Amino acid sequence: MTQQKDGHAAATPAKGKAPIGEQLRMAREQRGVSLSEASAQTKLKVPYLDALEQGRFDELPAPIYAKNFVRIYANYLGLDGAELARSFSTRVGPETNFPPHATPSSSYHVARLLNLGLRKAFILVIVIAAIVLIGIRITRSSGAPGELLDPSARTTTELLDAQQPVADLDEPLPPLE
Repeated sequence: MTQQKDGHAAATPAKGKAPIGEQLRMAREQRGVSLSEASAQTKLKVPYLDALEQGRFDELPAPIYAKNFVRIYANYLGLDGAELARSFSTRVGPETNFPPHATPSSSYHVARLLNLGLRKAFILVIVIAAIVLIGIRITRSSGAPGELLDPSARTTTELLDAQQPVADLDEPLPPLE
């Protein structure tokens, strides 16, 4: 690993090989592709591609991302992405100052817990409602056959016996006109 004149870390080339960034830049220029076109095709941001080509690895996210950026970009340019990614891992050592890892804020954790709490409460309400509905079905169907839900209601026979006739059958019916 060498330091460039601007203070950024550069991957030192293996015997007879150009630095990774230079290999990427040369391959892109040979294909006649702009950084913005490469960005659109690889879905990698232009500043990341520029940092890769310039050897400014400290401007890239965590090493695992940077390694995969190299692989994706190299494959897009028709280079051996796996080989360049391996080379990147060995050339860029731990002395490269990658940015610190981002940590979620405490409000994120609170929101996540509330979200989980609301989900659990919703599931609990559904489970309780299901248990109540099942209980109602069981109590309705567990009575003896012919037994009504309302114990004060009379049976069909009692209702028929108590029914008043519409007309007195002892009297003759009026003639039809």
